[in-house]
Amino acid sequence: MRLYEILDKIISKLGIDWVVERSNINGWAVKKWHSGEMGQVLYRRADNAGWNDIPYITGLVVSTKSYPFPQSFIGAPGVVASVTGGTGIGIGVTTHPSKEKVTLHVTGSQSCTQAGANDITIIAYGRWK
Repeated sequence: MRLYEILDKIISKLGIDWVVERSNINGWAVKKWHSGEMGQVLYRRADNAGWNDIPYITGLVVSTKSYPFPQSFIGAPGVVASVTGGTGIGIGVTTHPSKEKVTLHVTGSQSCTQAGANDITIIAYGRWK
């Protein structure tokens, strides 16, 4: 038996976890733990490209865009996001995650005159193994 295998068993019994990878990929900060957990965080001050407007719903503008994760999860992660919508007041954001990406739907007031978003923060947490 290798020393690593012995130490791994001891550390597992003690409940100790450690970071095995930290990286920055396309603006995403990625952190992986030995236990198989992974967190990915994206922050952008502004993102006005690639958004699609959904027709007005009861007087509100809804814009949608997908953000691919730099590393895939083994299942859909838990995702929270905060976004200010386009040129108006952001009212809400919903997240629709999969293993490879998260799609955001941003709802803004009628004063939104273009698709896009400011102060985007996306936090995804799940498993990589």
